[in-house]
Amino acid sequence: MSTGDASVVSGTVRRPDGTLGEHLLVVVRGDDPGLHRGGDWDNLGQRLSARGSVTLHDVRIAPEQVVGALGTDHATARASLVTPAIQSVFGNLYLGIAQGALATAREYTLGTSRPWLLSDSRAGRRRPVRAGQLRAAGLLGARGPGVGGRVGAELARADAAGVSLTWEARGELAELIAALKIASTDVALHVTSTVFEVTGARATSNAVGLDRFWRNVRTHTLHDPVAYKQREVGDHFLNGTHPPFTLYT
Repeated sequence: MSTGDASVVSGTVRRPDGTLGEHLLVVVRGDDPGLHRGGDWDNLGQRLSARGSVTLHDVRIAPEQVVGALGTDHATARASLVTPAIQSVFGNLYLGIAQGALATAREYTLGTSRPWLLSDSRAGRRRPVRAGQLRAAGLLGARGPGVGGRVGAELARADAAGVSLTWEARGELAELIAALKIASTDVALHVTSTVFEVTGARATSNAVGLDRFWRNVRTHTLHDPVAYKQREVGDHFLNGTHPPFTLYT
């Protein structure tokens, strides 16, 4: 993960005798000598994200830049909450993209869309059935007793538990957040690709930019394949298992 100011990097320590040691998570400052960003991100969507290749060559890492060792042999359940926390951010990001697409589509429909020639309405705003379906989908998981409404509270509770947080409790939280990732991915892809059915053909103009919502969510959701989240949640539901701790689970 990279930003304009720093990069969070994982790597295995090589001892002076050539043997491999711990696998560490470290922070590399953006102006550190030896760090070079390729500036080669040219993919679909996510144009404003800090992505692309990063090359490290003879970068010096001070002790204070070491976040910690990776793996359950070194991490506590609470220290590993960084992963489900990030995953929950991603789930809410997808829901937020869906909400942004809905808001933009509503504004365009009320101000610009025209009715189809066979419509019994004189205004493009008379498309309530499809708009209602998309609105309901966009709210899935965002509020109420559903998975999205529970994630924030459960994450805060796990953090408050401190060192008493067990790996089992941490695993239950990870499964809940995996369910949010599944639901939010499905919702965001559905909403951002079907808002055009409400706005009409003219809304496909590049000047409107309604496609940016789909492009962003389509690209971002591919980094952490949702099919594996589905398998994790299904295995937990049937067998009570938890996935091993990684930077993605």
